[in-house]
Amino acid sequence: MKIVLVGDIYPGGDLEGADARRAVAVPAYHAADCRVGTLESALSDSAVRADKYVLTCKPSGARVLKEMGLSAVSLAQNHIQDMGEAGIGETLRHLEAEGIGHVGAGRTLEEARRPFWINGDLCVLSYCRHRELTLTQVAVAEADKPGVASLTLADVRADLERLPAGKRAILVFHWGCEHLWLTQYGNLELARRLLEDDRVALIAGSHPHRVQGVLEHVGKKAYFSLGNFLFPNFYLNHPCVQVAPPDPRPRRVPTTRLYHRVHRLTHKKWPQVNRVSLMVEFDSGSGVATHRFVVQRDARPQVVPAPWWIRIPFALRLELLSRLSARCPQPVYERLFAAHHAVVFWWWRRRILLAQLRSLGIAAIGSKTIHRLSRRAARPAAQGNRP
Repeated sequence: MKIVLVGDIYPGGDLEGADARRAVAVPAYHAADCRVGTLESALSDSAVRADKYVLTCKPSGARVLKEMGLSAVSLAQNHIQDMGEAGIGETLRHLEAEGIGHVGAGRTLEEARRPFWINGDLCVLSYCRHRELTLTQVAVAEADKPGVASLTLADVRADLERLPAGKRAILVFHWGCEHLWLTQYGNLELARRLLEDDRVALIAGSHPHRVQGVLEHVGKKAYFSLGNFLFPNFYLNHPCVQVAPPDPRPRRVPTTRLYHRVHRLTHKKWPQVNRVSLMVEFDSGSGVATHRFVVQRDARPQVVPAPWWIRIPFALRLELLSRLSARCPQPVYERLFAAHHAVVFWWWRRRILLAQLRSLGIAAIGSKTIHRLSRRAARPAAQGNRP
């Protein structure tokens, strides 16, 4: 049986109103017997908005996923609670109504940790990290509270123990840090320990919104981040809330290639590094996992095979990252990660500042500043002329 695993999917934004049946123009994707990705939002009509960077999608997003040909989605991610606890239950209902399987989040802890069975011998289990780096605002499921399945070694092993004898699981993790090429060393160690379990067939990760390295261990693979598979451009409004595309769509609206607070309606577009992803093909019979690069077009929401000028440099980068994951000693790796994290986010914050200034209008800011300084300079002169 051929299973395809893909990265983050958002069935909203510029995909609204488009033909989702043509959204993936990759023959190997459609040739698979089962297709699984990570749904990076809730699907709800709720007006509730969490106090965080919010990503929302209408219930019609479930139909989009169906038209894309997805068999199941992982819901273990940090945006599932963006439309409130009720939004989690609504998401499950809309997916079930379209016949799409789900795993990794639920109305209760038991439902969140329930596997999705691909066939009689293979299932998917999904979990989300929390309380670390860019995964600090995550709704974790409890016995009677909706949320995601928490990613801990103890919980994953407990769920593997519950599988019938001889059955295996593909593990889908939402972990790592956004915008980084490297994952944390703790994730490398966790992956090694889980791959050594005979019940684990493969590990696939998401959340960083870019491709990270691959760890090969005991003849199996852990993909730390598959990247964004189909994450269309979308609109943001103040302060940082995703909104439905205006109808009619404005001809001139500010654009940003980042994700940050905005002062007015802004079109958020992904840079190329966030539009390239890995599509993993897993043969359940042989247990062999292979991958290929795909890319989302910039101008429209469609995924196509990556051309050679994208594939070659990304393949070289993937090889370097994979070698670091496999061979770099822990003290060296952790120092490298810390330096990488510091530099990336130093540059990220400055890019955001420039984007916000551009959004406000640098010329307008300069004009207002000069006007205020002129008014302040004129006040003492006016006071000195009083009788």
